[in-house]
Amino acid sequence: MQLETIKEKLRKILALAEQGEQGEAAAAQRLLTAQLDKYGLTMSDLSDELHHNYEIGYGVGIDYNLVIQVARKLNLDMYKLRWADGKMVRHKLAVCCTPAVYADLVAHLDHYRAVWEAQMKEFFHAFCWKHGLVGTSSSSSDDDDEPMTEETLKKLERLRAMMAGMEERELHKRLSDGDGVH
Repeated sequence: MQLETIKEKLRKILALAEQGEQGEAAAAQRLLTAQLDKYGLTMSDLSDELHHNYEIGYGVGIDYNLVIQVARKLNLDMYKLRWADGKMVRHKLAVCCTPAVYADLVAHLDHYRAVWEAQMKEFFHAFCWKHGLVGTSSSSSDDDDEPMTEETLKKLERLRAMMAGMEERELHKRLSDGDGVH
């Protein structure tokens, strides 16, 4: 087996050791150690794939926290990027990692951002129903007569569970001080 082929195989085992689940990672680490000994290689021999600094953009609000949590899940250290090319930078984090780890980070972020967006839409609907913010429509929809699907029933159950967990708060109207200002 050629040296580059061996190194590529060992890099894959290393990635599994670094990112695998508990038992899987431990087994990969043992295999990596044995294979390094077998071929007379060290970890530095595998570092052909250099670490690079990558920038991760984030939106306002909760998106920053989501990026941080995903990075923690992947055991990555992120830091706020304040300056780049002599200019102040806003809404960017940076991470130093291999291209493969960066690709994994981006895939995770794309996934969890999509999940977050979908679940926040459901939460918004539950919030509106809980607090009576659902308007009535005079126009009838064509899908009103269609039967409930299993997916629709599951969604309604999730909405019901969300509503049950929300605190009931009443609106307390303030009186005007005479000049129309509250």
